[in-house]
Amino acid sequence: MQAYSFTNGSRFARVGCVFIVSQNGGGSRITISENEFDGVTTTSATCNGTHYWGAMLYTNVDQLTLDHNWFHDPSGRAPKLSTDSVSGTFHAVNTYFENMKGHVFDARSGVKALTEGNVF
Repeated sequence: MQAYSFTNGSRFARVGCVFIVSQNGGGSRITISENEFDGVTTTSATCNGTHYWGAMLYTNVDQLTLDHNWFHDPSGRAPKLSTDSVSGTFHAVNTYFENMKGHVFDARSGVKALTEGNVF
């Protein structure tokens, strides 16, 4: 089993399309923690000053974890969990979702999601 960890306190802002996209084969674990995802933008697809694509987590991993992150001001898909023919286990813990203009968890069938200690 492979394990990937993105823990560095990074700030993602003013990106072209999407903050994070995951696409990975099974048998691995991914952790994304202690990051800021700033959705304020002047090039908004929805004309409301917010970034639309927060995180697209399309993966067949054993587990993908969001831990102690801060998503603020996106207008949607923060995160989008899975797509057709993709399944996985998603865990969001102690993550702060602030000033969301749209939906937070956009989950498809086949996804297992556990959310604990998050603030919306």
